[in-house]
Amino acid sequence: MVDREQPSFSSGGFDVHRKPTRRERFFTKIDQIIPWGELVAIVEPYYPKTGQPGRPVTPLIQMIKLYFIQIWFGLSDPQTEDMIHDSAAVEKFLGLDLSRDCPPDEAAISQFRHLIERHKLGPKLSQVVNAQFEKAGVRVRVGKTVEAMAIKTEPSAQNEGEKFDQGLDSTRIDN
Repeated sequence: MVDREQPSFSSGGFDVHRKPTRRERFFTKIDQIIPWGELVAIVEPYYPKTGQPGRPVTPLIQMIKLYFIQIWFGLSDPQTEDMIHDSAAVEKFLGLDLSRDCPPDEAAISQFRHLIERHKLGPKLSQVVNAQFEKAGVRVRVGKTVEAMAIKTEPSAQNEGEKFDQGLDSTRIDN
């Protein structure tokens, strides 16, 4: 039996000089004011009880939290999956320990979002969350995450005779 209260060796305890990030403080506040049980009750009748063969169903509360992370941070499905792996604050908010738990992947995130859309649950979920934000005096502005990717470019035939820095790479920003 896995003890969920005790962090794994890889999940922390060695970061004694670490301070809580803005994202971590945001998620702590959100966790205190959102009635997750109420949101689970809205989605539960439509959520699968068993997973595909060999893959357990992700706990519904994790999927709902990911759904809102996607909205709050303006993320695509792949960016949402990356955020689970990139952010200790997100991992903690979801109640995951990546040394033990298998987080939902891009496909599961997409399927869940489609389930919410298909059953028109988004407005109901947002209504509950927005009411709690208003009651707590919290304003959440939806952000936009810009994904930057460094790519190697080949010299163009047009500039063949000109000298250029062989080590210089181009950077592209995807919006």
